[in-house]
Amino acid sequence: MKKTLLVATMFLFPQMVSAGQSLTFFEAQAVAGYSDAEGKAIYRSDSMNAPMQMNSIGIDHIQKFSNDEGEIGSFFFQGRLAYDEDEGKTEAQVYNAYFKLKSGLGDFWAGHNRVAYGLGSYWDTHGALMQGLSMQGVAYERDWGVGYNKDLADGGVQASLTTASGMPLHAEDGSYLASLRAYKGVLGYDNYTMGLSFANGKVIDTMGYEVMSYDPKSLTMGGVDIAFNQDNLEHKFEFDAGTKNGQAMQAALYRLGINLMDENRLKLELQTTYLKQEGKGNNIYSGGLTYLINSDLTSRLMYQYNEDEEDNRIVAQLYYYFRML
Repeated sequence: MKKTLLVATMFLFPQMVSAGQSLTFFEAQAVAGYSDAEGKAIYRSDSMNAPMQMNSIGIDHIQKFSNDEGEIGSFFFQGRLAYDEDEGKTEAQVYNAYFKLKSGLGDFWAGHNRVAYGLGSYWDTHGALMQGLSMQGVAYERDWGVGYNKDLADGGVQASLTTASGMPLHAEDGSYLASLRAYKGVLGYDNYTMGLSFANGKVIDTMGYEVMSYDPKSLTMGGVDIAFNQDNLEHKFEFDAGTKNGQAMQAALYRLGINLMDENRLKLELQTTYLKQEGKGNNIYSGGLTYLINSDLTSRLMYQYNEDEEDNRIVAQLYYYFRML
């Protein structure tokens, strides 16, 4: 796949003359816990068919391309081989698989990347146990399609047009998701960001790589997201409202992170999420600890209560991530 994309890129953009810096990381994780609703040990952080988190190994690769004038594009690939204990099989999971072209008009991308909506458009939870609203069916965390990002003086704008299938590459007749997010502030530089998002389309119901329904459902959603850091505290908030399949849908999230110890090696996180669709609401309460054992190895522990499933769940994780090349 990477070779095919590189050949196509060289053909479409003849000004590209060389490959620049590349980074390759290896990841491995061990996940185990207990669910009292299921009455057994579990080897995943979420419900069955959800892609996060399972016992797995994977790679994260970034390849930059440049010419005499500097960097003009990058290729990103991040994927895993995960063992599904419930199904007794190993499955391939693809998270990032896209090419980004840099230009004076902004950055354009094509492939499997983040949807331009809400916290999920920039919040990286790839290795985390606690997830955001996109994992509960509000837009998608990642989807197959094309997108655009333009940095402005004090913020920026993002847009994407995707297949509305989420993790699997699957498109039914008429399925699509058009998303737009305008934001002020960059969290990594300004210690805050706040955005307004809008999404419209006909989406396919999927859970992980499983297609739950092949009949696309109409979706119109708007939302606001806010994230800011204050001393050793991190706050994240999102509220969304709209309709799905002609019925009202609302969602909300708040997460508080508290960084402790030297170099923030220990983090305590508390999160509450609310989702209402098809006239039924559900609250999920989560708490977690993250401890950086060293620069490559991270340990996590999460407790979660799901009201709808009446499930108390505790999950532990060891996450190993280091640079290979």
